[in-house]
Amino acid sequence: MKHLTPQQLTQLEAALSKRHSELVNDINSELMNSDGSPVAENILEFIEQNDNSIEHLVTQITLEEIRKYVSELRAVERAKARIHDTSFGLCNDCSQEITFERLNDTPTAIRCASCLHSLSPTNKTV
Repeated sequence: MKHLTPQQLTQLEAALSKRHSELVNDINSELMNSDGSPVAENILEFIEQNDNSIEHLVTQITLEEIRKYVSELRAVERAKARIHDTSFGLCNDCSQEITFERLNDTPTAIRCASCLHSLSPTNKTV
């Protein structure tokens, strides 16, 4: 992490905090219907009715969106924790420094560009 200046770390931490807030808001929005009632009520209703209608499909899509948001939220939280120890900015695979440019683009990055490119397309995780 020595390759990152205190200003760069502050900038990255601010970006992570901002994204964290955005994701929490997105998750909360996905969990509420337009009328302000919880989506969970609709999900339970659809399960009870065994409804295979378009609403069931919409519910599945909503749940998938929530899963994506939660997955990214966890990555943001792990990155925020790493900022305060020596592992932030180091590649999980080769232990080389991840460039500030890459971290600035993807603050949750856990791999340097070289290691990321060497992964198979189905295993690529930042």
